[in-house]
Amino acid sequence: MQRRRWVAVVAVLIIALLSFSFLALKAGSGHPAVRREVLARVLPEVGADVTIGELEVGLASLTFGDVDLDLGSRGGVHIPFGTVSLSYRRLLLTGLDVRRSLSTAIVSDPVVTLRYGAADTSVREAGGLLELGPYLPQYMGISGATVVLEDVRSGKSVELSELDLLLTRRDDGSVTGSAAADALGGTGNLTADIEWDTRAGTLSVDSELSGARATDSLPLPPESPVEIHEGSLYATGSLKLREDASPEVLLSFALDDGRLALAPAGEEIARVRASGALDGTTLSLTLAEAVWRGGRLSGRGTLDLRTRGLADVVIEGRGMQAGAIAELAGISREDLAVSGGVDAAVSLGGTWSAPTLEGSVRSDRLLLGEDVLQDLSMNLDWSDERLDVSDLEFDAYGGSASAALVVAGVGTDSWETRGEADVEGIDAGILGGRLGAPELEGRLSAEDVEFRISPESRSAESLLRWSGRRIGGVAVGSGAGGAQLSG
Repeated sequence: MQRRRWVAVVAVLIIALLSFSFLALKAGSGHPAVRREVLARVLPEVGADVTIGELEVGLASLTFGDVDLDLGSRGGVHIPFGTVSLSYRRLLLTGLDVRRSLSTAIVSDPVVTLRYGAADTSVREAGGLLELGPYLPQYMGISGATVVLEDVRSGKSVELSELDLLLTRRDDGSVTGSAAADALGGTGNLTADIEWDTRAGTLSVDSELSGARATDSLPLPPESPVEIHEGSLYATGSLKLREDASPEVLLSFALDDGRLALAPAGEEIARVRASGALDGTTLSLTLAEAVWRGGRLSGRGTLDLRTRGLADVVIEGRGMQAGAIAELAGISREDLAVSGGVDAAVSLGGTWSAPTLEGSVRSDRLLLGEDVLQDLSMNLDWSDERLDVSDLEFDAYGGSASAALVVAGVGTDSWETRGEADVEGIDAGILGGRLGAPELEGRLSAEDVEFRISPESRSAESLLRWSGRRIGGVAVGSGAGGAQLSG
């Protein structure tokens, strides 16, 4: 009993001494050096240069204003007004460690700029944040904050305004809290729940974003294959931090009425309805619907943002413009206009910058210059500037044709097309008119037509068969023979 009495007496003496210390600090708080020293005793080490404009010292409390924390390349913090109070109980239990004895902290209207995306900083920054856990007060409130998140890789940023945060710390070292902010054109549309075990060194944040409008300034990873220009955005996410470990990020999102630009092609996709998930560096996407060059797209796939590798990417298009596809694929020609609607189903592999493609294409009516191809269908295989076309079939000139061909040097000035074709029942009159030949009548067929086309020359040779009555007014009946064309 006597020992407890002595402990109580010592505690009272220590508290009295602390009270006198605060009175002494109050007397000297007008001096800049005293203000800096007091703030340094309260703030944990955050690797920042700190300046303070105003400081008022009370009994076990501090009120300060115009505090600036310069975080260097990581950003900075400006606090117009704040107040902290100490817990005498925690002060005694922590051996007079002021930083670990904060009872409450209230901060109003701070402006925080955080820069991220620098190489090899994620693990270090996560560990640095978790190290602040033991210094959290029992109650911490932030109101009216503005947070600017800037990606140093792209220079783009997103601003969170009117952010309110409340954290509560229990005696066992666990911290719980919640936050709300205005984001991307919404009001109170970003919410978060926080669980922080300061003793185990783990932090988890679950968040939800609703009613947001995506804009050009939305920072996306530089590895992202798209740029979001506009659209309604909804997302849920979780962030888990552990000491000496990379952050674990899981994000699910949905975009409605969006407008995207595909990089590096620069092609724009409109009226996008899509959903997906980001797990670490793996982006999984389901494209419910979109419009591109007048056609409708749908698809799904996975992209590794670190390696830019494509996996399980399947895209289907309906009513797309053939000319746009030829231009994008690098197989269009100035002297040969391509038009018509095309349906396609393709799968992509390889990487985003060097993709491979397999698929099929169909068109009811395709125009190549003055030539009309009907009921066209073919299979495609494209990789390394080489396009293989197989099972090509179409109707033209009153007959039909089938072919297989290879286009080498796709997208270059030295492209070359080689192939082999069969034609059946071609109207000789239509073909003669296109070739500027004398008037022809009857039907023409050809087997194993070997052809070669390049920017410099065109050539073909074949075994021909014909049937009919007249060529230039001369009756020839039916027959067969060889033919060769060059020039």
